[in-house]
Amino acid sequence: MGVHSTAIIDKTTEIGQGVEVGPYAVIGPKNKIGDGTVIGPHVLIDSYTKIGKNCKIGQNVFIDIFFGNCFYFF
Repeated sequence: MGVHSTAIIDKTTEIGQGVEVGPYAVIGPKNKIGDGTVIGPHVLIDSYTKIGKNCKIGQNVFIDIFFGNCFYFF
């Protein structure tokens, strides 16, 4: 599948091999997405987040780092 044409990924984010990004997902700056990870539709990943290899993030999830703490909303 790869990266859907409606997904938005900041140019400073590092995307591993075999990553899939669903429709209307938004990935902000300075993130690292590990190899083989699947990011579902309408996901928002804010900045400075590191996601490991072969992870699956379901649809409509919002991940944010706020003052060094990770918040995961769904």
